Amino acid sequence: MNTSLMNSMLGTSTLDKLMKGGFALVYDVQGDDSTSMRLMEIGFIAGQSVSRTGQAPAGDPIEYSIGGARIGLRKSEAARIIVQVPSI
Repeated sequence: MNTSLMNSMLGTSTLDKLMKGGFALVYDVQGDDSTSMRLMEIGFIAGQSVSRTGQAPAGDPIEYSIGGARIGLRKSEAARIIVQVPSI
């Protein structure tokens, strides 16, 4: 299924689109390569809460807070993480 179609059906987005100060829940990590495995190993697993805490002056990498740690990800890495933003 097309990823953008799936995201709109589930009410999900990708982590790179989360605004500074925004909060979301990890839904899934796309791919089965070493990068996706590393993302899961450092805490990006389904149900984990994540927030965007900052970014480099040029916008890449982006800093996220997850599981009590602050982690910098490239936009291309963050784009592989599907998140759900809770409705208020």
